[in-house]
Amino acid sequence: MSRFARLFTGMKKILAVLFTAIIFASIAFKVYAINPTPTPCRTDTMSTDLGCIHTAEPVLFVSDIYALGLWLIGFIGIIFIIVGGYFVMTSHGNVEQLQKGKSFIMYAIIGLLLAVFGFVFIQIIAGQILRIPGFG
Repeated sequence: MSRFARLFTGMKKILAVLFTAIIFASIAFKVYAINPTPTPCRTDTMSTDLGCIHTAEPVLFVSDIYALGLWLIGFIGIIFIIVGGYFVMTSHGNVEQLQKGKSFIMYAIIGLLLAVFGFVFIQIIAGQILRIPGFG
């Protein structure tokens, strides 16, 4: 394979990743731009770039921060699934790269499942068994 062909192949991979990132970013910005003027927060909440966060009640504050954390974990998990899929698609029979991509996908799915089951576990324990106000 000539030097130009190897360079072109590498550039195709980079352009494919950049194009995918641009598509996902444009989707995220379009979703955010649906409501460009945020609604004012209530008196017991504080306005942030990520939305209104409760400040009067600690339980609601923690649930707001937990929701932001779940959103971040989901976003990073999806990014890792995409990266793992890229490694699998571009492995071309290279077993090491194929295993690397599969492990990216597997650990991203495990992380997402742990985050979701952690949320469900807290809702069941705190809301239905311990009956803590603000949960469930």
